[in-house]
Amino acid sequence: MEWLLELMGHIRKVLYGAPTVQYDNAKKGISFLLDVFAAAVVSWADHPMPLLIGIRAQWFPWQKSSKHIDLPHDLYVNTASTEESVKQCVLAVSYSLKHLLAKEPWKAQSQKFIDWLFSLTEAPDESLSQIARAALLALKSTPEFKKKTVWTRAYGW
Repeated sequence: MEWLLELMGHIRKVLYGAPTVQYDNAKKGISFLLDVFAAAVVSWADHPMPLLIGIRAQWFPWQKSSKHIDLPHDLYVNTASTEESVKQCVLAVSYSLKHLLAKEPWKAQSQKFIDWLFSLTEAPDESLSQIARAALLALKSTPEFKKKTVWTRAYGW
């Protein structure tokens, strides 16, 4: 859990151009970090979503793929759709984040996720802002979202 929270902080630093973060292309860096975040959330939230997207439920990195000799692992079902699977994780993050934050110990971190999503919605990158807004509004049934200060801010009132 700490790893994901640290990743969220790192995404915010890169997004807002913190001087301690060095990068060549900020847009590619943010996209990569968001892909990692989305893949983690989708994988940890529930069992069926990764299977629907095309990520295997079991991964043994020490075993070579029998179907694809060129791959050092057997993580993805179809090697041609590897990049597409990661992009599907970004699309599924709003659904999966809701399920992840319904579980312990993640439930206790709901307010941190909401605050982080608010910081992304106010970011200069419009595409990231839309993804964050969708994830934020997907949390509308959580107790933290039902607080007046949260939902009024989320709906722009």
